[in-house]
Amino acid sequence: MSSQNDIICESCNKIYTDIDHEWCKPCVINNLKKNITNWTSGNENINNFIRKMQLKIKKYDDIIVEWIPYNQFNNVKQTNKDGLATAIWKDGLLKYDEKERKRKRLFNIEVSLKCLNNSQSNEDETYSIKVNEYDDIFKIYGISQNPDTKNYIIVLNNSYCKECGEIYTNVWGKWCKDGFDIAIWKNGSLKYNYEKLKYEREPNKEVTLKCLNNSQNVISNLLNEAKVYSYYEYNIPKIYGISQNPGTKNYIIVLNNSYCKECGEIYTNVCGKWCKPCRINNLNQNFTNCWTSGNEKIDEFIQEMQLKFEIYDDIIVEWIPYNQFNNVKKIGKDGFATAIWKNGSLKYNYEEIKYERKPNKEVTLKCLNNSQNVISGLLNEAKAYS
Repeated sequence: MSSQNDIICESCNKIYTDIDHEWCKPCVINNLKKNITNWTSGNENINNFIRKMQLKIKKYDDIIVEWIPYNQFNNVKQTNKDGLATAIWKDGLLKYDEKERKRKRLFNIEVSLKCLNNSQSNEDETYSIKVNEYDDIFKIYGISQNPDTKNYIIVLNNSYCKECGEIYTNVWGKWCKDGFDIAIWKNGSLKYNYEKLKYEREPNKEVTLKCLNNSQNVISNLLNEAKVYSYYEYNIPKIYGISQNPGTKNYIIVLNNSYCKECGEIYTNVCGKWCKPCRINNLNQNFTNCWTSGNEKIDEFIQEMQLKFEIYDDIIVEWIPYNQFNNVKKIGKDGFATAIWKNGSLKYNYEEIKYERKPNKEVTLKCLNNSQNVISGLLNEAKAYS
């Protein structure tokens, strides 16, 4: 049980904003305001923007946007994208240290630099200060200025592949889909058989191969690359092993199959072999050919709800004919009933890699009286459910 000393900020004697991390938002904001006199970009608009971004912090680990002098950058290299470069930021980002419960510099970190010609642009406001290592939204670390061109520069988390110069397919994992090929692994990977209590091979397994050019000379790069794929993350392929092409001598990372057979792009969810764009396309085709409620507004609502799904196991909202319900029984609350839905809802089957029906599913029905005349009321009611 925490004592009072554990929850009270030593600086202001008020309860911490985040007790677990001993983090006090008002004190952090106050310190940032005091620190304003210690730096300037030389441009009042840029100064105001940085201050505004600094005062947006809400969590202990949110990024504190800074003015970063250009001489802080080493090894500046242009990418294939106009106006974009990678660099090493010497002092590095102020990051919250969980053990010491304070912010510390991460020295010599890789960053992306985005040059804004005529940089009065507000594009910098589209980036995030939220630290979420599992998403692909670019994080803004600060603003700088090239002393030669006088152009301002947005400093972002490193987002560009060193091999091809394009944005990583997965920014957090620094994973790029270029340089892959698909193959069949004859013996297949080892998988644990729960019934036999032993590992067995899955023969003729479809896998993805990632070739590292000249990798016979850069073993350390090979191993660093391979480590990326060991993380458990929904759209990073998983590593099965290492191989080598006897002709080129290039080493190859062997990964689980990561590409949709329908569209050829990487799966939205690699583990579940689930492709969101293809699913949306199938739903659109299904709407055109297979169903209608008979009411345009209801059709539009169902389509809107179908296109809201983000992950493979989100519910797919449907038009369900009333003759699909058996054993309809009223229950206590007005307008509610229970029933058995004969076909049942669509659910994603991991093993079969497809959606299947779960027949005879028990559901709750909510009847809206005279709802044929109050479609807007029906739709507003329906939107309340997730």
